[in-house]
Amino acid sequence: MSISISGSSQLDLSWDILGDVNFEEQYLDESDTYWLIPSFGDFIKLYEQQDVIVEGYLIVIDIDDNFFVLSKFPYAACFFCGAAGPDSIVELDLDQKLRGIQTDQRVRVKGRLQLNKSDINHFNYILSQATVVE
Repeated sequence: MSISISGSSQLDLSWDILGDVNFEEQYLDESDTYWLIPSFGDFIKLYEQQDVIVEGYLIVIDIDDNFFVLSKFPYAACFFCGAAGPDSIVELDLDQKLRGIQTDQRVRVKGRLQLNKSDINHFNYILSQATVVE
């Protein structure tokens, strides 16, 4: 399979494509705990630094800090409840404060995809310059 990704328009990014990752548990001295370290597949790497749109369920982490996550699954079945893997969530680096948004609200979010393999203070997938689209 070959794919050509270029340019300025947003690409729809499915959760199946975000699933193009494997994880290996490793012990990290700096946090004195085990973490799942991602090994991103060649296909998802094609989307890195591209403008994409992802649809999912909004999870409110800290409304005061405007910290939200987009999840493949509603909160009751998401990564935080232990029912899904880390490939089922995307950290949102939002351009604006979200107002009137509730946990489990289904939304489409556009932003630039960042693949994070090493910063344990952030999720593996990050949408920078993120905005909710209609």
